[in-house]
Amino acid sequence: MTYRLAVLFGAALFFRCTGAIAQGTDEILDFIDGRYESTADMARTLWEYAEVGYQETKSSALIQAALSADGFAIEAGIDYATLRERDKNGEIERWLEATGGQLEDYAFVPFATRFNVVFLGIRRSDRTLIGLLDVPAPLG
Repeated sequence: MTYRLAVLFGAALFFRCTGAIAQGTDEILDFIDGRYESTADMARTLWEYAEVGYQETKSSALIQAALSADGFAIEAGIDYATLRERDKNGEIERWLEATGGQLEDYAFVPFATRFNVVFLGIRRSDRTLIGLLDVPAPLG
């Protein structure tokens, strides 16, 4: 559980930092160093929650609040019908052909950046991060 949450938080931090790469490596490292205490506090809190996998409601709420405070647009609880409705270019079918299985075999965690929404595809059977699914965000 903790490893998966760390990967998700790390991926979000990576997406956030990629916009700063043009500003220089030192500024990125300063940004990361400046967040040490809050990141360590969050890690301790997540560890204390010790929620069962795929039932991590308090952990999810904490991470969503932290990402939202950092300027991410959080969209919790996306369902398969909404995901399919957004997929105007057939990305889901191509992704499933490349990874195998059916849509219901995966859990998708959305991350909204300034430019698009990327979903982390996690195989439900063994909780393995399989890859990224890029589906356009709704217009509006």
